[in-house]
Amino acid sequence: MSISRIDFLSPCPGRGCNSPEPDRVITWSHSPCSGSREWLSNQANIICKDCGYQFFILDGSFACKYHANEYKAAGFTELTHAISVLISNPEVDESDLAFLMGVTQRIKSRAKERGII
Repeated sequence: MSISRIDFLSPCPGRGCNSPEPDRVITWSHSPCSGSREWLSNQANIICKDCGYQFFILDGSFACKYHANEYKAAGFTELTHAISVLISNPEVDESDLAFLMGVTQRIKSRAKERGII
């Protein structure tokens, strides 16, 4: 059975995040919904569990505790690092790995279309 979405847990994908803990996994939430948690879909969309708002991950902006008042646009390099941290987790099974590899391909394809890479 293929996975269509997972809880969005990752290191900060904000471009230029200065976190001293670049591999620290964060539980992401949608701030307009008072911190409702978010999903990552197999189409590389972030989806709010509360209101259903969704956007392609490269179109998002993120604020972690190291830049809490400054939302930073998602960066391609930061996203690929975040996914590599998740893939290296020993608890990731084959279906999770397939899901994350599919998300990575969608991000890469969209980044190429936009001339980012």
